[in-house]
Amino acid sequence: MLAVLVLAALVAGLLIGPYLAAALPRGLARGLGLPQASTFTVTFTVSATVVEPLTVTLTQATQGAVTVTSWKTLVSTVTHWLTTTVTETLRAATTVTRTVTRTVTETVTVTQTQTVTKTVTVSVAVTAAPPGATTTTTAPAATAPGQGGRGSPYYLEPPAPRLPAAPAAVAGDAELYIGNGVFAVKRSVYAGFDTLVYTVYTMDGAERLVLTAPGLRPRGAASLEAFYASVSRSGSLEAWSLRRVAEALGPGVYRLVVYSGAGDAWECNVTVTASSLEILGCVSTIYVPSPPPAGGYDSVLTAIVLGVNETSVTAVGRAVYGGLVPSGPEAAWRALNWTDTNLVYDWAKYSLIESGAEVGVESPLEVLRTRRGVCSDYAVFTAAATLYAGLDSYVLLFPEALHAAAGVALNNTLFVLDQHLPPVELQDYLEYELPGYSGEIVVYHIHYRGGEASVVAYSIEPGSVWDAYPADRLSSRVVDEARELAARNLSLEPRSELATVIRHGVRAGYGFSLPALRDAAVQSRGYAPLSRGYSPVFREEWAHWLSARASSLIVMYYNETVGRGSFWLLVNDTRDSTLLEVYAVPIRGYRVEAVVQQGSLVLRVTTRTPLQDPEGEIVLNVYSPGSPQPCAAVVPPGYRSSLPYVAAARWDASGGTVTIVVPLDKLRGLMQRCGGGSYLGVWLRGSLVYAWSP
Repeated sequence: MLAVLVLAALVAGLLIGPYLAAALPRGLARGLGLPQASTFTVTFTVSATVVEPLTVTLTQATQGAVTVTSWKTLVSTVTHWLTTTVTETLRAATTVTRTVTRTVTETVTVTQTQTVTKTVTVSVAVTAAPPGATTTTTAPAATAPGQGGRGSPYYLEPPAPRLPAAPAAVAGDAELYIGNGVFAVKRSVYAGFDTLVYTVYTMDGAERLVLTAPGLRPRGAASLEAFYASVSRSGSLEAWSLRRVAEALGPGVYRLVVYSGAGDAWECNVTVTASSLEILGCVSTIYVPSPPPAGGYDSVLTAIVLGVNETSVTAVGRAVYGGLVPSGPEAAWRALNWTDTNLVYDWAKYSLIESGAEVGVESPLEVLRTRRGVCSDYAVFTAAATLYAGLDSYVLLFPEALHAAAGVALNNTLFVLDQHLPPVELQDYLEYELPGYSGEIVVYHIHYRGGEASVVAYSIEPGSVWDAYPADRLSSRVVDEARELAARNLSLEPRSELATVIRHGVRAGYGFSLPALRDAAVQSRGYAPLSRGYSPVFREEWAHWLSARASSLIVMYYNETVGRGSFWLLVNDTRDSTLLEVYAVPIRGYRVEAVVQQGSLVLRVTTRTPLQDPEGEIVLNVYSPGSPQPCAAVVPPGYRSSLPYVAAARWDASGGTVTIVVPLDKLRGLMQRCGGGSYLGVWLRGSLVYAWSP
């Protein structure tokens, strides 16, 4: 976001399975009260994640029937889950380290006719020790751009659970699995919310627990979300921790209801022990399905799976990007900029949600048609746009704040795209836009292939999110680039002397803040400056955006300077805003210097062509803060003024430079008469070009 092929392998999520101790040596066995033996066997499983950022330089990319030459980069992050089992027979008190190595190859499609194949080898060192000792797994030190030396990205989806070879029971299209520490339901039909929710009743009919996919927690019910769910048009797989299900229910006999979404259901008798459960049998029954929402889909998950398709993605993508589709950060920025400028928030729908009404999530096509929506509608629509651009796309739910937003992964960092510019790192989003949020974050990772969307759903905790760019402020390079872009755009000359005028309050400006969501579950600290959302990943986009805002200010307030004047741009932060300030004058080709020497203020004004009337074309006035009218003046030797004034000791012209010397004690006394904070303004040919204060 590299002109060459870059490959970085990152390993995380390493999991050591349970020790299987056949026997222990005599001395240790006596201490633990275990059977005596001379050796024992340790079996453990290693699961590793390998992330490969493949950066490819495009030389020719086909956009429809037009061949476009581009130096943009396409970044594809490919995830592999590697699992292996190693068995070691060890003697008492010994440890052994083994290195598990796996090689994987990934082919990335760059265009319809161009692919890039890359192979990566990852090694994981595993130390095995007797039961009760410490077993460690060490990942190789590998760092990708934007990771700050940390391990694999915190937002990576977990691996699919390993299911037993055969289901424990079958209920209609649902296969129920028990084993390997999970309770899982695999289905061949997806018909919306009801087919991802399972209710457990006591034998006397009282509702005990609702098992749901992530993000589908029903209101007012005791529920347990799956730690993993994969959902597509052709079915779903949900998995819960077997131990957590057993603990939530408690020992006893229950009825598990499996809904079909079509008015029929299956009831399964379930026996629960302290740490497991057993399905005794399932019978068909009838139930009343959940009433459909008033328009739209029944959940964000359904809106993605059923509403994000080739038709909607193509329509949204063409509306957002037009004929030429950008890649990487530019694509994410443009998608968010489009929603910012073309969609309006649907406050009427928000009021219905606040009243408790069941309101659906609109499809991307419907949002494109009406140009309005609430947070969930924005999120699914924005995800459709980023999918069209080929970005690694997400929808994020913040259940405790009743909020949703789109997301994209770039440079191993997850950015939130929430209705308005800019894209913000998830950690900064939690810090500045959802301050105090401590609930789970539900992640819907969208996979888009063959014109259909599928979702892997899981949750992460706010404490696991780290900051790839902790500075949280604009770099000076961004401001410099914005200034250069504005100068070229308006044919203006950048003059740093004008910064002195801006700092004394003569300027036009905008103030920008990051929004802060206000909700009973979120203790908001108010607003934060917009620059807190800055990330170097979007440096170019920030520069262009600042330049556009500055240009609009200049055209609005200093239009007479365009094409023939000079300007300056400053960006500063206050407690709650980022201030963009500009000032422009209709002259160029000058320089102003001010120094204090030997008790005098020495001003040197240099112009490309000598001034014809140095005493008349340069004017020095003193101003009180915020006042456009001068309160005092400095005049050339032998001149007078109707204002309180002091005479300069020198006012000499030599070539293109005019040197003015003012006794400092007299100038300070004059400025004190105007009050604290006053400044000396230097006017050149009718324009204020410099401001000086002690």
